[in-house]
Amino acid sequence: MIDKNFFLVIPAIIAINGCALLAPVDRARYSDVEGHILSLDTNAPVPNAEVKVVETSTYEGTDRNGRFSIRALPVGWVTLEINAPGHDTITRKLKVEAYGTKYVDFSVTRDNTQVKGEKIVFERDGDIWISDEYGIDQQNITETIKEQSATPDYTSSLFFNSPVWFNNKTKIAYIANDASNSPRTKNGLWVMGVNGKLNQRVTYVDSTAFRLTINPKGDNFIFSMINPDNASSIGLYSYNSVTSKMEALSGYNMSRDFNPKWSPKSDIITYSSSLTQSPMVRDFNPKWSPKSDIITYSSSLTQSPMVINTYDATQMGAPKNQIFTMTNKGFNRKQLTVNGDNYDPAWSPDGNKIAFISNRTGAAEVWVMNKDGSGQRRLTDTKATRAGNPTWSADSQRILFSSNYKQKYASLNPTDLWVYEPSTYALRMISNDAFNADW
Repeated sequence: MIDKNFFLVIPAIIAINGCALLAPVDRARYSDVEGHILSLDTNAPVPNAEVKVVETSTYEGTDRNGRFSIRALPVGWVTLEINAPGHDTITRKLKVEAYGTKYVDFSVTRDNTQVKGEKIVFERDGDIWISDEYGIDQQNITETIKEQSATPDYTSSLFFNSPVWFNNKTKIAYIANDASNSPRTKNGLWVMGVNGKLNQRVTYVDSTAFRLTINPKGDNFIFSMINPDNASSIGLYSYNSVTSKMEALSGYNMSRDFNPKWSPKSDIITYSSSLTQSPMVRDFNPKWSPKSDIITYSSSLTQSPMVINTYDATQMGAPKNQIFTMTNKGFNRKQLTVNGDNYDPAWSPDGNKIAFISNRTGAAEVWVMNKDGSGQRRLTDTKATRAGNPTWSADSQRILFSSNYKQKYASLNPTDLWVYEPSTYALRMISNDAFNADW
């Protein structure tokens, strides 16, 4: 008997005893993509649009509800081209996933040059990308670095991560991890313009680095890095571009220190860690309020060898995490959440609200509460199993977050970017295959 989870059916005809049958295809090598096309101009689905796979020249049309389905695509990266009647063409890189169906939403408009809104920077497949907040104009701004390199295999050995905006959004800082043996290694902290040009290495690093943050002045960089002398330890490191001084802030023993964040006054650093003062308490993901007078953080009553950065609602037996606040002196600790697992608190720009991830309803959803813990309410109802990293827009009107909402394959991380607008209850996908986003 054929395992239905191992094969899918595509329109390949086989004749057996005079009967026409559809041939099964290996789901490890071929899989499906389905999705929805919406017009930003009419806020309505777009029928009769063409979704073309550039590499194979195959295409499917959308139905009257703007939905499409493409069967048996080769697993891996493809380029989709969307041609919708009366709208400008858009293209999108997409990774076809094995053993399941990849879901993707596309927004289209009559004039791509007139799209407004905040810019988002994110990682995708080892490169840094920039996009408008609707995902229409997505640009890989680091691919030319690899193309211009003297090392031909840089495509597979050079990886960029942790893009962050400078305070005025005129430049982007990021980390390059070079796995090649080239004497001209590109390992280090880098800065570039918003168009990917004028790349300048700030400093060299001699190990794998990630989770970068910069102070408001733009002259002090904090990041996590595997200890060059002790690979089992991950610590925080600081580099001052004015004094050209590198300093290890932690990571001397068996530490796991992640997600450093500068306070707005640049005098305090917060971070996540698996090592705490108490052997039975794990505190992580601290965040400063905009006034730098209160810190939120998550805590669980157990030790863990690693700090998780995403949330999995299926792990119901895992230690329970809760959100706390404390003053910038470490006093007046207050627990804000009680029920379920609660993770990844994020202050609104005005300091009055806190967004966070909770599974108290059985799914990983975005919640919001007042800064004192009152008024807790669920914002999304996605039924997703994984979510993480809620981030407020500058005007506090939207929340960006990662989720595996609508995906039908076994995702390891919630790598689709979604935006929720609390005032209208609107939920829309910005982009597929995008993570570590900064708004």
